[in-house]
Amino acid sequence: MRTTKSYSINNLPDFKEKLLCWAQQFDDFVWLDSNGHNDTYGGFEAVLAVDALTAIKTDYNNAFEDLKEYQSQTNDWLFGYLTYDLKNDVEELNSKNSDGLEFPDLYFFQPKRIFIVKQDEVILKYLKMVDDEIEKDFEAIKGCGKKSSNNSTNDIKIKLRIHKDEYFDKINGLLEHIHRGDIY
Repeated sequence: MRTTKSYSINNLPDFKEKLLCWAQQFDDFVWLDSNGHNDTYGGFEAVLAVDALTAIKTDYNNAFEDLKEYQSQTNDWLFGYLTYDLKNDVEELNSKNSDGLEFPDLYFFQPKRIFIVKQDEVILKYLKMVDDEIEKDFEAIKGCGKKSSNNSTNDIKIKLRIHKDEYFDKINGLLEHIHRGDIY
Protein backbone atom coordinates (compact mmCIF):
# COMPACT_ATOMS: atom_id res chain seq x y z
CA MET A 1 0.00 0.00 0.00
CA ARG A 2 2.96 2.34 0.62
CA THR A 3 6.22 2.81 -1.22
CA THR A 4 9.22 2.93 1.11
CA LYS A 5 12.51 4.66 0.38
CA SER A 6 15.43 5.33 2.71
CA TYR A 7 17.99 8.16 2.66
CA SER A 8 21.11 8.78 4.74
CA ILE A 9 21.26 11.95 6.79
CA ASN A 10 24.40 13.52 8.22
CA ASN A 11 23.22 16.21 10.62
CA LEU A 12 20.15 15.08 12.57
CA PRO A 13 19.18 18.42 14.20
CA ASP A 14 19.59 20.27 10.89
CA PHE A 15 17.54 17.69 9.00
CA LYS A 16 14.74 17.78 11.58
CA GLU A 17 14.60 21.57 11.30
CA LYS A 18 14.45 21.40 7.50
CA LEU A 19 11.77 18.71 7.62
CA LEU A 20 9.59 20.88 9.87
CA CYS A 21 10.20 23.88 7.62
CA TRP A 22 9.04 21.87 4.59
CA ALA A 23 6.00 20.48 6.45
CA GLN A 24 4.53 23.93 7.04
CA GLN A 25 2.98 23.89 3.56
CA PHE A 26 0.43 21.27 4.66
CA ASP A 27 -2.80 21.89 6.56
CA ASP A 28 -2.63 18.53 8.34
CA PHE A 29 0.54 17.28 9.95
CA VAL A 30 1.69 15.53 13.09
CA TRP A 31 5.25 15.79 14.42
CA LEU A 32 6.36 13.26 17.05
CA ASP A 33 9.85 13.94 18.40
CA SER A 34 11.73 11.97 21.05
CA ASN A 35 14.08 14.95 21.53
CA GLY A 36 17.02 12.59 21.88
CA HIS A 37 15.47 10.55 24.70
CA ASN A 38 16.80 6.99 24.66
CA ASP A 39 14.00 4.52 25.19
CA THR A 40 14.17 0.73 25.23
CA TYR A 41 11.02 0.54 23.14
CA GLY A 42 11.60 3.56 20.89
CA GLY A 43 12.57 2.87 17.32
CA PHE A 44 12.87 6.38 15.94
CA GLU A 45 14.11 9.87 16.65
CA ALA A 46 11.08 11.57 15.09
CA VAL A 47 8.06 10.85 12.90
CA LEU A 48 6.35 13.29 10.57
CA ALA A 49 2.97 12.56 8.98
CA VAL A 50 1.64 15.08 6.44
CA ASP A 51 -0.96 15.67 3.75
CA ALA A 52 -4.26 14.02 4.71
CA LEU A 53 -5.86 11.71 2.16
CA THR A 54 -8.80 11.00 4.45
CA ALA A 55 -9.75 12.21 7.92
CA ILE A 56 -12.28 11.69 10.68
CA LYS A 57 -13.35 14.46 13.03
CA THR A 58 -16.22 14.10 15.42
CA ASP A 59 -17.62 15.05 18.79
CA TYR A 60 -17.60 12.61 21.72
CA ASN A 61 -20.90 10.92 20.77
CA ASN A 62 -20.01 7.40 19.54
CA ALA A 63 -16.47 8.61 18.79
CA PHE A 64 -14.63 5.38 19.61
CA GLU A 65 -16.89 3.29 17.39
CA ASP A 66 -16.48 5.83 14.59
CA LEU A 67 -12.69 5.67 14.99
CA LYS A 68 -12.72 1.87 15.00
CA GLU A 69 -14.75 1.85 11.77
CA TYR A 70 -12.45 4.46 10.19
CA GLN A 71 -9.38 2.44 11.14
CA SER A 72 -10.91 -0.71 9.63
CA GLN A 73 -11.75 1.11 6.40
CA THR A 74 -8.33 2.69 5.93
CA ASN A 75 -6.23 -0.21 7.23
CA ASP A 76 -3.28 2.18 7.22
CA TRP A 77 -1.28 4.52 9.44
CA LEU A 78 -3.44 7.05 11.29
CA PHE A 79 -2.31 10.11 13.24
CA GLY A 80 -4.39 12.43 15.38
CA TYR A 81 -5.62 13.17 18.85
CA LEU A 82 -8.26 12.42 21.47
CA THR A 83 -9.61 15.09 23.83
CA TYR A 84 -10.66 15.01 27.45
CA ASP A 85 -14.37 15.28 26.61
CA LEU A 86 -14.36 11.76 25.12
CA LYS A 87 -14.95 10.64 28.71
CA ASN A 88 -18.57 11.72 28.15
CA ASP A 89 -19.01 8.77 25.78
CA VAL A 90 -17.47 6.30 28.24
CA GLU A 91 -19.18 7.35 31.48
CA GLU A 92 -22.25 9.30 32.52
CA LEU A 93 -20.30 12.55 32.74
CA ASN A 94 -20.68 15.93 31.11
CA SER A 95 -18.28 18.78 31.77
CA LYS A 96 -19.15 22.37 31.09
CA ASN A 97 -15.61 23.67 30.55
CA SER A 98 -15.10 26.55 28.14
CA ASP A 99 -13.80 25.48 24.73
CA GLY A 100 -12.35 28.61 23.18
CA LEU A 101 -10.46 26.70 20.49
CA GLU A 102 -13.41 24.57 19.36
CA PHE A 103 -11.31 21.60 18.25
CA PRO A 104 -13.22 18.41 17.47
CA ASP A 105 -13.21 15.89 20.32
CA LEU A 106 -11.54 13.32 18.09
CA TYR A 107 -9.48 13.93 14.97
CA PHE A 108 -7.40 11.44 12.99
CA PHE A 109 -6.10 11.47 9.45
CA GLN A 110 -4.51 9.08 6.98
CA PRO A 111 -1.35 10.80 5.71
CA LYS A 112 -0.14 10.52 2.14
CA ARG A 113 3.46 10.98 3.32
CA ILE A 114 5.22 9.61 6.42
CA PHE A 115 8.82 10.28 7.45
CA ILE A 116 10.47 8.08 10.07
CA VAL A 117 13.66 9.78 11.23
CA LYS A 118 16.40 7.71 12.84
CA GLN A 119 19.89 8.80 13.92
CA ASP A 120 21.52 8.57 10.50
CA GLU A 121 18.66 7.86 8.10
CA VAL A 122 15.15 8.86 7.19
CA ILE A 123 12.61 6.37 5.88
CA LEU A 124 9.90 7.78 3.63
CA LYS A 125 6.59 5.92 3.34
CA TYR A 126 4.38 7.34 0.59
CA LEU A 127 1.01 6.22 -0.65
CA LYS A 128 1.21 4.92 -4.21
CA MET A 129 -0.74 7.91 -5.54
CA VAL A 130 2.10 10.29 -4.55
CA ASP A 131 5.18 8.05 -4.60
CA ASP A 132 6.41 9.72 -7.80
CA GLU A 133 7.06 12.82 -5.63
CA ILE A 134 9.51 11.17 -3.21
CA GLU A 135 12.70 12.44 -4.89
CA LYS A 136 11.29 15.93 -5.47
CA ASP A 137 10.11 16.20 -1.86
CA PHE A 138 13.43 14.99 -0.44
CA GLU A 139 15.32 17.56 -2.53
CA ALA A 140 12.90 20.28 -1.40
CA ILE A 141 13.49 19.27 2.23
CA LYS A 142 17.27 19.43 1.79
CA GLY A 143 16.87 22.90 0.25
CA CYS A 144 14.56 24.22 2.93
CA GLY A 145 16.56 26.80 4.81
CA LYS A 146 16.24 29.46 7.39
CA LYS A 147 14.24 31.97 5.41
CA SER A 148 13.02 35.19 6.91
CA SER A 149 10.40 34.04 9.33
CA ASN A 150 8.02 36.97 9.04
CA ASN A 151 5.00 34.76 9.52
CA SER A 152 6.34 33.27 12.75
CA THR A 153 7.10 36.62 14.40
CA ASN A 154 3.67 38.16 14.04
CA ASP A 155 2.39 39.58 17.29
CA ILE A 156 -0.09 37.24 18.88
CA LYS A 157 -2.95 38.91 20.68
CA ILE A 158 -4.08 37.04 23.76
CA LYS A 159 -7.40 37.95 25.30
CA LEU A 160 -7.78 37.21 28.99
CA ARG A 161 -10.86 35.29 30.08
CA ILE A 162 -10.57 36.60 33.60
CA HIS A 163 -9.11 39.92 34.78
CA LYS A 164 -5.91 39.75 36.80
CA ASP A 165 -7.52 41.25 39.93
CA GLU A 166 -10.39 38.75 39.82
CA TYR A 167 -7.85 35.92 39.39
CA PHE A 168 -5.91 37.03 42.48
CA ASP A 169 -9.15 37.35 44.47
CA LYS A 170 -10.02 33.73 43.62
CA ILE A 171 -6.52 32.51 44.50
CA ASN A 172 -6.59 34.36 47.82
CA GLY A 173 -9.99 32.79 48.54
CA LEU A 174 -8.52 29.34 47.88
CA LEU A 175 -5.55 30.11 50.13
CA GLU A 176 -7.93 31.11 52.94
CA HIS A 177 -9.68 27.73 52.64
CA ILE A 178 -6.31 25.95 52.70
CA HIS A 179 -5.21 27.87 55.82
CA ARG A 180 -8.51 27.02 57.56
CA GLY A 181 -8.06 23.37 56.62
CA ASP A 182 -11.26 23.15 54.54
CA ILE A 183 -9.34 21.90 51.51
CA TYR A 184 -5.88 20.52 50.91
